[in-house]
Amino acid sequence: MAVADRDPPDASRPVRTASLEAPAKPRTCIAGPQFIQVGAFSDTEHVRVAQARLASLQSIRTEPVFVNNHAAIRVRLGPVANSDAADRLLAKVRAQGYGEAFAVPANQSVPVVRCQA
Repeated sequence: MAVADRDPPDASRPVRTASLEAPAKPRTCIAGPQFIQVGAFSDTEHVRVAQARLASLQSIRTEPVFVNNHAAIRVRLGPVANSDAADRLLAKVRAQGYGEAFAVPANQSVPVVRCQA
């Protein structure tokens, strides 16, 4: 049988497709208090700029850290009470030009859970 002789697909049957992409991972949320991490900066001038830009949004915490064996200063806002508050604050921080900012648990005992729809 030639290819042209095959029956056309039945439009009433669902079509199954396959994706070459990996399946999407379920979104996770932090269940409890959290910080918004703005960044870790090796240049103190970047820390001062972040503090000046973001001071009106939330309390700012800075702490020394090592990133790839280099001294830096981590800048975080918060803590905020929950994921909803963190999402709102994160949007404001990103709107200020810190697109790489992200939420982190306020302490290690705060669980990370699957987000509610």
